[in-house]
Amino acid sequence: MRPENLNDEDDTETIDDKWEKISEIFTKSAEESIGFKQKQKHKDWITPRTWNNITIRRDTKKKLNEAKSQRLKERYQLEYSQIHRNVNRMVRPDNETTREPTWIA
Repeated sequence: MRPENLNDEDDTETIDDKWEKISEIFTKSAEESIGFKQKQKHKDWITPRTWNNITIRRDTKKKLNEAKSQRLKERYQLEYSQIHRNVNRMVRPDNETTREPTWIA
């Protein structure tokens, strides 16, 4: 095979186009062989009221991270720490009701 024949391939294809093809091939083959990662389910032992507070805490943390001014950050940090403390206080009894005492086992 002569070197001139090697250059007969499609020269209009850019490196980005080639990368997209390679990436698509790898992604498709991985989906077929491995599959998708399943989303983590909620823990059954946590009550819906606690889940609501966890959602509120998550939203407050997002506000804290997106805040631009120092004053807003301080306010959201104080709010977040109070909510975080309350969530931890709510999760503890939820967990204790589902756990089997160690002295029984």
